[in-house]
Amino acid sequence: MLENSTTGTHGQSLALFAGRLAVGMLFIWWGSARIAHPEAAAAMADRVYSGFCATPTLQIAVGALQVLLGSLIALGIGLRIALPALLLITICTISATWQVILDPFALWLSKTDSTNHTHYSNALILAATLILIAFQKFDRLGLGRLAAGRTPRP
Repeated sequence: MLENSTTGTHGQSLALFAGRLAVGMLFIWWGSARIAHPEAAAAMADRVYSGFCATPTLQIAVGALQVLLGSLIALGIGLRIALPALLLITICTISATWQVILDPFALWLSKTDSTNHTHYSNALILAATLILIAFQKFDRLGLGRLAAGRTPRP
């Protein structure tokens, strides 16, 4: 593979595309779940986020925003705004769920006797988002870049 410090390799572009697609699709999935089951999402928000946005109507709105943000990220549109927004949301989520991320089996830190492994994915989303932001200039396969004609040749 030819490597260039400005454009990166084709493999790097594919890896960033795969990461962006996976993160975007996960956000679409989470948002769709909130829209499809707003009562369950409100109960989870009440339990996990101390009641923040814990009404079905707000969960539908949050879900719609997650679907929109996930779609932008998956398609590679508006990444200069979408990725920092995802980073901010993920940091806020981790700040509310850090105990179950560090202690997913509720052995020493979690306040409840139940285990919850669903929030660990936020640590992975945080890492993926930081990578996508740090190497954004090498992501040549987003629709935003393709439409703008800014796709350098490898």
